[in-house]
Amino acid sequence: MKSNTNILKRIKIMRWVARVWSILTFLFGLILFVSLIIDASNEPPPSIYWLLFGLWFAAVLGLILGWRWERAGGIIAVTSLIFPRVDVLFFERTDPG
Repeated sequence: MKSNTNILKRIKIMRWVARVWSILTFLFGLILFVSLIIDASNEPPPSIYWLLFGLWFAAVLGLILGWRWERAGGIIAVTSLIFPRVDVLFFERTDPG
């Protein structure tokens, strides 16, 4: 019985760590977006940059969506993080690094 409560406590801690990291990542994305808008006065970034940024932001939204629906949020986050690698390889024919 005691090990069962320890496992449930660890799961609860892991969920809260994921929530805190998703909030921090979301704030980082907003700061990145605002700095991009401010810096857009020089030369606008290429459209592939906006696509990759949008996919990264979709992954962050998937993390936040995972608070309520874990499976759906996880699927959105993982596919949004995998697709940019495929996208850059397909469109630019280079290794994304």
